[in-house]
Amino acid sequence: MGIFRRLHELDQISLKTSMYAGWFIRSLPTTRSLPKVSPDGDGGLQMAWDVEGSGRTLITINDEMLYGVISAGTRSASYLDERQFMGVVEEDFLAAIPA
Repeated sequence: MGIFRRLHELDQISLKTSMYAGWFIRSLPTTRSLPKVSPDGDGGLQMAWDVEGSGRTLITINDEMLYGVISAGTRSASYLDERQFMGVVEEDFLAAIPA
């Protein structure tokens, strides 16, 4: 995806992160909304979705690893187990992403 390649060219995310971020976005069902994206400052990419009534879902991609927070910035924030992205958005991550 062009935006991720461009962020890599600007040395804001790693090449591996660029490839996995594009793969992750292409793996989302069309019923899910697209995130706001920004470099995380450490070579990774942060994706953010506003979830009405429960804060934000944040997913960080750093190389092939995914890290997730549900209801980020609230007292009820919960963390998803980190994992390697293997081409399929797993159910716990998918459930945290709004339509």
